Amino acid sequence: MRRGLGDPAVTGGLLAALALCTLLISLAFFLHLRRDPMGEAVRGRMLPGLTIGATGPALTVTSIRSGGEAARHGVAVGDVIVAIDGKSFRSLDQAEAYLISQPSDDVVLDLRGSGGRHVVALDRGLR
Repeated sequence: MRRGLGDPAVTGGLLAALALCTLLISLAFFLHLRRDPMGEAVRGRMLPGLTIGATGPALTVTSIRSGGEAARHGVAVGDVIVAIDGKSFRSLDQAEAYLISQPSDDVVLDLRGSGGRHVVALDRGLR
């Protein structure tokens, strides 16, 4: 027996799939709202002028604000963050928790990019 769109089982399955897609889009939107447009954490100013993400076990720079402090210091999208203030982190949550807990205005990033390894100090402007 062949089922068509008028079959209640098919229609129910399509509605369930649509509801799941809506839920996933809402979740993605909610997670996006955790950060402001400048890439800084809403709960605390993480890194000025850049956003980071987890790529496997590494943290990488995912975006740079053009003309921002990070861009002026040569930070580029795709740079791997080897250490923050001399400490290595395996997850974005660990790095965020560390940065939120630090009262210091400055943050030092040890980066590895296409141009090799370099260290930059950024002013978080917390004062």
